[in-house]
Amino acid sequence: MKRNIFIATIFLSSWLSQATAQSPLQSYIDTAIKNNPAIHAYQFQSKALQQKVKPAKSLADPILFGGVMNLPVNFSFKQDMMTMEQFGLQQSFSVAKKYLLKGTIAQKEFEASSLEEQAQRLSIIKQLKQQYYDLYAQTKNIEATANSIVTLTNYIGIANARYSTAQGTQQDVLKAQLELTKMQATLIKMQSARQNMVATFNTLLARDITDSVYLPDKLNFDPLILNMNSLFTDVFENNPMLLAAKTMVGKDSAAYKLAKASKIPDFNTSLWYAHRQAINPEGNKAKDMLGFTFGLTLPVYSKTKQNPLIASANFSIQQSQSQFESLQNESELMVHHGITDATKNQKLIMLFKNQLIPQAEQTLSSSIIGYQENKVDFLTLTDNFLSLYNYRLQYYQAVADYLKAIAGLEMLTNTQLTVNK
Repeated sequence: MKRNIFIATIFLSSWLSQATAQSPLQSYIDTAIKNNPAIHAYQFQSKALQQKVKPAKSLADPILFGGVMNLPVNFSFKQDMMTMEQFGLQQSFSVAKKYLLKGTIAQKEFEASSLEEQAQRLSIIKQLKQQYYDLYAQTKNIEATANSIVTLTNYIGIANARYSTAQGTQQDVLKAQLELTKMQATLIKMQSARQNMVATFNTLLARDITDSVYLPDKLNFDPLILNMNSLFTDVFENNPMLLAAKTMVGKDSAAYKLAKASKIPDFNTSLWYAHRQAINPEGNKAKDMLGFTFGLTLPVYSKTKQNPLIASANFSIQQSQSQFESLQNESELMVHHGITDATKNQKLIMLFKNQLIPQAEQTLSSSIIGYQENKVDFLTLTDNFLSLYNYRLQYYQAVADYLKAIAGLEMLTNTQLTVNK
């Protein structure tokens, strides 16, 4: 018994150490990758296309045929020497170049699908991270609002006490009560919005929308040096959507070559055996016969058939090339926006953390002392309190927006710029 307890303790300790080593966000990401149906759809599509590669390079199925030749209308198999029961095998085939090109097209489609699956996975991760960061900011804003309601309620008590002793005005009390009511309304809206955020987050995980979400007390802010040229390079080399678009250019190029090769004739051969029952004049059974045929297609209608298909394939190359260039330009723009947003919010975080919030706290402390000494009116005290409250809300949102911008850049570059929190 003691030995079993010891083994269980060791196992539990090992499991807990692994769980704590992995961040909550990374755990959620792993769950989403495992369970999200949108990712599954791309996985199945990729697997389906993979199964088409070998068939695309294979010969057409042979045809086994049978029949009767030169049968008299009286259905006698022995009356006419040319009456035969025929059995044979027929095979169509093309030059090796066509099979290679068909295989290349199928392989490129599979590769593009695999890259699209990877892109979908990155998109889900980005959505999950951004929802997580917004949920963190909303949770912090709810906490700040709830605490501020308690503080403002205390201020109202002080204002009532001063008003009852003729040291304050009724306007002070009414102003404070109005701000308290507005803050309570804001809290209700925040709590409702948080419920929707939790539902969206859980939907990405493919679990019950009411499941609770664990959030850390604090998200670490790690300022990064973002080099635009370096990020552009990462996008061009690693972004799966760009790589998929580039792969489709290769696929359409192979399709164009295949269209041109359609002018090369295809071939058809058959081998048959004919059994005869008739008796020849010498009294012997007529000998059975063998036959062999060979045929090929003639592209005599190339002006109305092959040539338009070749032109269409050429336009497809130009289309896929233009789509690749468009996606490349769009990716560059998104990287630029991501860097701009990250830089802006990084500056705002530092400004709120090091200047605005400390200054607002000092101003509020001074206002409280001044109000107690009748040097500052209640309206000024309330305004200073609300300023600090709003700065704190903006700080949490700036942290979330910064991390969201980094998550967007990580999706575009297919690299991890920060450690998941």
